[in-house]
Amino acid sequence: MKKRKSYRVSLVILAFFFFIILEKNVYAEMGKEEGDRVIKCFSELEKKEYVYAEKPDVNQLESIFPEEIEATMEDLSKKMIAVSWKPECDLKSTDESEYYFHAAVDEKQHIKPEDVTLPKIKVVIRREEKEEENKESVLEKAVTYKLVEKSTKYNNGKLRVGYFVVKTNEGNVNAFCAQHQLDAPEVNDILTRSAVYTKQTDKTSEISRRLRKALYYGWGGPADIGTGPNTTGGRGQDKGFINDASHFRRTALAASVANNNSDNTFGYGGLFLKHLDKHYPDAPDGFEVHMLRAPRKDNQDLVFYRYNPKGKLVLEKKSGAVEMSGGNGCYSLEGAEFGVYTGFNSASGSVSGEIGRLKTNKNGKSNEITLNAGTYYIKELKAPPGFALSTEIKTVKVSPEKTTAVEFYDFPQYAPVKILLSKVDAETNANVPQGKASLRDARFHVKFYPGLWEKNKDPASLGKSPARNWIFATDEKGIVEYKDDYLLNGDKLYKDTEGVPALPLGTLTIQETRAPDGYLLNPEVFVIRITPEGNKKTVNTYRRPVVPEQALKLELVKQQEGTGTAIPNVEFEHTMPDGTTEVVVTDQAGKLTIKGLQQGRHKLREAAVMDGYLLNGNVVIFHVLENGQITLESEHDQKQGDIQFTVTEEGHVKVKVEDKLAPFRLAVHKKNEKGTQLPDAEFTLYSDAECKKVITKSVTDNKGCLTMEGLETGKTYYLKETKAPRGYRLPVDRAGNPVVYEIRTESNPVRNEFVFYVNGKAYDASSGGMFTVGGTKANREINITVINTSLKKLPATGSFLMIPVVITGVTLEILSLKKRRRKDDEKTD
Repeated sequence: MKKRKSYRVSLVILAFFFFIILEKNVYAEMGKEEGDRVIKCFSELEKKEYVYAEKPDVNQLESIFPEEIEATMEDLSKKMIAVSWKPECDLKSTDESEYYFHAAVDEKQHIKPEDVTLPKIKVVIRREEKEEENKESVLEKAVTYKLVEKSTKYNNGKLRVGYFVVKTNEGNVNAFCAQHQLDAPEVNDILTRSAVYTKQTDKTSEISRRLRKALYYGWGGPADIGTGPNTTGGRGQDKGFINDASHFRRTALAASVANNNSDNTFGYGGLFLKHLDKHYPDAPDGFEVHMLRAPRKDNQDLVFYRYNPKGKLVLEKKSGAVEMSGGNGCYSLEGAEFGVYTGFNSASGSVSGEIGRLKTNKNGKSNEITLNAGTYYIKELKAPPGFALSTEIKTVKVSPEKTTAVEFYDFPQYAPVKILLSKVDAETNANVPQGKASLRDARFHVKFYPGLWEKNKDPASLGKSPARNWIFATDEKGIVEYKDDYLLNGDKLYKDTEGVPALPLGTLTIQETRAPDGYLLNPEVFVIRITPEGNKKTVNTYRRPVVPEQALKLELVKQQEGTGTAIPNVEFEHTMPDGTTEVVVTDQAGKLTIKGLQQGRHKLREAAVMDGYLLNGNVVIFHVLENGQITLESEHDQKQGDIQFTVTEEGHVKVKVEDKLAPFRLAVHKKNEKGTQLPDAEFTLYSDAECKKVITKSVTDNKGCLTMEGLETGKTYYLKETKAPRGYRLPVDRAGNPVVYEIRTESNPVRNEFVFYVNGKAYDASSGGMFTVGGTKANREINITVINTSLKKLPATGSFLMIPVVITGVTLEILSLKKRRRKDDEKTD
């Protein structure tokens, strides 16, 4: 019984160990199977290159890769095998464009680390793809296709190639094997895109170039060359005969050879490629070959093509008015920018779907862009310097494999100038002339320079030459309009596209070359810049100059001779070149101004002056020449009054006219001591104090009066009685010297002043006695009363005349005694 029981215990223990060993083997087998699946899936991952637009992090990889392996990496519980990833470098500190990550399997799985070779995957940063992928910062997922058809309908005996159809988003497409030596994939296999060959990859990959060429010209390609020519050389089963099946087979074999895989025995694929390289160009842009990888290593890669026919688009920018913009530094064809769009809304006039930009160089030629063949819309986004932005939206059709050129005409910006310049009187600031002057027919030389330089800088001073020259003349309002009616001479005017005169961008200089009648020439050079503004055709940057004109004038000042005293209200008669006359009068300052002196002969004479002055009899005759210069024709007589005629640096006339004071008369009244009027008294007037230079003599009349006319005011005279009336003695002073009267007058008719000086003592109209002033302002008279003493009566004793009388008497008595003694002596003898 014990043995039986011991046997049972031993059996249980043995069964327990057997179960443990069995479970371990089962789990080990399960782990090996699962490890095989992981290795297989990881081997697929290692072949791929994952592209980021931005630097990835580990979390992104963890969230995406499990989806890739979910279909083939499941455990018995249908749970996804957890995989984590570890970067080889520090993602934060490195700044490279390629990163490598190692996979790590979760320890909870049945897989042992030693049973699995940890894969390493490659991540590449391509920033330029950020924009192409709508700036999505995610890892690109694998693109897969499904094999929906497989047959051998084009096979011929031993020359076997497969016929395949692959399902894509755009529909089913034919595919060719690219590894002739391997087995074909099966229907319903999921094929993963491993490469896309384009025109760009041709530059670095011979596989790309030859694959694209084989499918482009091969069976079913866009440029299928068909069954001819015969490229087999009459070898093999085809024996020189090429039909549709043979053409299909050589295309498939060429794809295999181009992919660096095997050809058939007769080398049909290689022969076809050689023929294409010899006679045909490479496949065009827009033709892509997609390489598909089967899920099993021993299956062929397949290829199919997509063709979006491409063409090239260029643009040429031209000026819509070459006459205006040509040779002008303000305009440039460089820098115009155009957008290329796929959509256009005719109702709103708007475009959408921009796919490219065209920018012009200095010759107006744009860069070249490659587009899918089709219709596009072009709109100018930025005008080049000096041109208006075009509002036109052009439709252009891009043809496959051709360069389509489109022309855009932009119109130069210009200034629609109406009034080029205007003249105003400098004093009134109005376009109304003064006096007899005129604003008509001023001449201006206008120069246009095709460029912009410093402000207010005459381009001529910089050595620049004008593109056009014009001579314009003003109308009666002093205005010059920019049109042919005002153009006297010169080049033709610039005009806009409608034939209306307009000015391009650039620099204008305006200078007066001939002043209008009655004005001085303005020598200033006006510099006006027409600068670009906004995006429209017309600009408002022309600022017309207002040219001030100084009226040619005569300024006259009237003064009292030798004093500078201004004489007001003096009338002058001005005879103008047309024969008409005008009377002008001096103001209270003795001044008058004649403005706007016309060209021709002028005559000016004094017509009237206030009492107390003599009229200046000189006539001033002068000429105003066409160039504004003035010449004096007349000469003046100093005796009639002084005249000073000068022309200022500015070209004006200044005249100074002096008037002499009116003369006065001297009236002498001769009386005796009793007041009796004495005739026949002679008086002499001298110009010198020694009384040697006689001016005039005069004798008193029966009334005892005499007058001396025409004596000059301000001059000193000397008056002396040179012959006494009968019975009277000549007056003498206390020293016995003849009495001489020093006479001088001063006059200022403006202030109605007249002063008479006798021996230094002043007398005026208010004075009385022996010296008085009479007459009128126009005819002044000074009166002197001279008293003579009779010889019969001696002077009273004690008078101042007594001494000379006594002396005279004694002297005469002595002389009489001497005379008598001589007679007595003669008698004695």
